[in-house]
Amino acid sequence: VYGTKYETLSEMFECFLQNDVRPNAMAVDKNIMVTALKDPATQSIFKRNRRMLKKIFDKYAAADASDDAVKQNTTINLEELKCMCRDANLFSSISDRMLRQIFMAAQQGDDEEEGEEGSKVEDASDDAEMDVSEFQEFLLAFGLILEPDPHAHYAKKTENFVELLVKRLRDTLHRRVN
Repeated sequence: VYGTKYETLSEMFECFLQNDVRPNAMAVDKNIMVTALKDPATQSIFKRNRRMLKKIFDKYAAADASDDAVKQNTTINLEELKCMCRDANLFSSISDRMLRQIFMAAQQGDDEEEGEEGSKVEDASDDAEMDVSEFQEFLLAFGLILEPDPHAHYAKKTENFVELLVKRLRDTLHRRVN
């Protein structure tokens, strides 16, 4: 197709990229987390597993016995989230630092504009608390990290992670928290 206009293969390839590939390439969704959280397929996963996820959330929200945390048993702090990940044996899949980054990213509001990537994550306080909607965002992000295949749909990745989490924590939910 480009052989009549250009002499070298590199010129033909460059023209092909400029004229055929770039105009037809999909744009990157910069708000993939918002899109994924609002997706009916993702919401269906959270709805289908809401009882178990609520039990998990409630158990770990009440796990921290510090004075401030006792008042806040409707939120999960970073230490409680680490405890959940330890109980579910997830630290073989993710580092403590990465967990903290995901936790802090879930704290950021939709209206906040990020400057340099990760800058707000590093500056955020360890005392932050995560509510139920942020917990869902955390589950979505964790599922995406565990399955980096770009061809798999984010809802399927989230479903796989939620099933794994529920399976690993099912027995611990029946034990009493002291």
